[in-house]
Amino acid sequence: MRQGKTMLVALIGALFIAYAYAAAAVMPVTVGGDAVIKFGAEVNEILQVVGGPDDRQPIVKDGKLTDLGRQKFGERATFADGTLTIRKLQESDLTDFFYQIANKPMVITLQSKQ
Repeated sequence: MRQGKTMLVALIGALFIAYAYAAAAVMPVTVGGDAVIKFGAEVNEILQVVGGPDDRQPIVKDGKLTDLGRQKFGERATFADGTLTIRKLQESDLTDFFYQIANKPMVITLQSKQ
């Protein structure tokens, strides 16, 4: 019985440690408005899910919008100094943006205020 409790405490501790090294945030936005997403100046790659949940492709790489990023947003998006600006937000823009800071996984989810 005591071994079971010890194992449970160890597993819970491991979960807390893993949780402390990742972050998720929800950013309320207005469809039709503009979104200014500040990832941080050190961020130069941002991924989005393309196919299935495990298929993430860069929309920003080496600090620049990729072909996929331009395809998804057209002229509505710019990226500079760790900030992605998307003008005239569409429903299809309400998605997850995956990135890393200090090799730790992060995600920002755009969610409609309505």
